[in-house]
Amino acid sequence: MLVVDEDLRSLIESGPAISVGTRNAAMAPHAVRGWGARVAEDGRTVDVFVDRPAAEDIVADVRDNARIAVFFVDVSTLRALQLKGRCVEVGDPQPDDWAWVDKHRAAFTEACETILFPGSIARHLWAMQVVRLRFVVEEFYDQTPGPGAGKAL
Repeated sequence: MLVVDEDLRSLIESGPAISVGTRNAAMAPHAVRGWGARVAEDGRTVDVFVDRPAAEDIVADVRDNARIAVFFVDVSTLRALQLKGRCVEVGDPQPDDWAWVDKHRAAFTEACETILFPGSIARHLWAMQVVRLRFVVEEFYDQTPGPGAGKAL
């Protein structure tokens, strides 16, 4: 089983843009924006939150086949990482999760402003209801643009 190291944890938990992707039995893809990714202490699982209004297909997919891919990109440097794995839990956020999600959204908004994307627009990218997805990390990929993009880590 793979473990997320401190370097990858710092990217995942810093305030990157996050995209969550799944697929259904017919291999049709689904994707939504993610929020508040948090690596477990042991580095083996990651929680990510998706907007409930947009999550119906994502939740159905992971309940059907458990496959999930999550993409993280630092909007100011374009350093990017993709994690693939198996979703092991779908649920409502716990009370302490909201502080984590809000912290990520604030950091994401601030990062957007550094590239002249107005925070007032960034704040319209999320819903006030989320679903928590917990997944076991099975694969890591460097997705930073350049000659190493797609390389397994």
